[in-house]
Amino acid sequence: MRPVTLVLAIAVLAAGGCRKSETPAAARVFAVQGTVTLTHLGQSMTLTEKQSAPLHAGDSVAAGAASEAVIESAGHVTYLRENGHLVLAAPAPRAREDAPMRVELLRGLATFLVPRAQKPADYRFEAVTNSVVAAVRGTRFTVEAAEDRTRIAVTSGSVDLLAVTDRKVLATVKDGQEASAAPGASSAVTVTPMAADELKRQSREQAGMSILFEALGTGITIGVY
Repeated sequence: MRPVTLVLAIAVLAAGGCRKSETPAAARVFAVQGTVTLTHLGQSMTLTEKQSAPLHAGDSVAAGAASEAVIESAGHVTYLRENGHLVLAAPAPRAREDAPMRVELLRGLATFLVPRAQKPADYRFEAVTNSVVAAVRGTRFTVEAAEDRTRIAVTSGSVDLLAVTDRKVLATVKDGQEASAAPGASSAVTVTPMAADELKRQSREQAGMSILFEALGTGITIGVY
């Protein structure tokens, strides 16, 4: 992510954080660059740079060409890249109060910054694709979803890859590793070391993202708008 984008993202968060309404929301989406389409209850609206809106379970977010969006919820930060499309998943029936936040990445590239869980055994966040569920307790990782394959790259912490159907742990991807998973059997998941130059590139990029991550909470109210 370019430095100018980070500066704009921080400005957008600061401007959007103080807005309130009577409707509870699970997260907030910010158009950092270009145009972002938010669909809520079948109705679509377009956000342009510096605009933001509350995000509810079941809502979808799509970033257009040369566009980026930031989604923030209780300290979790998701960066959706150009031509990416995701859905904020609704909680499972009878889910516990502290159930992990779930995002369904339908298409494209997204980077997730997740604070560490207070209880090491608990998952804090799950990114779901048509191939796997990437479940984390606190880490920085990138997921790229395509029709025939999902790619996961981890620069800090670890990510458990779970089967979409029965949530069986298929593999654990650790710092400096990447995995490729195809829809179907667990044998389709492979974990390999990330190329050194790619690891450096992603680490530098995510270090820049941390500026935004650590700025959260300054005048930002999440959950009630």
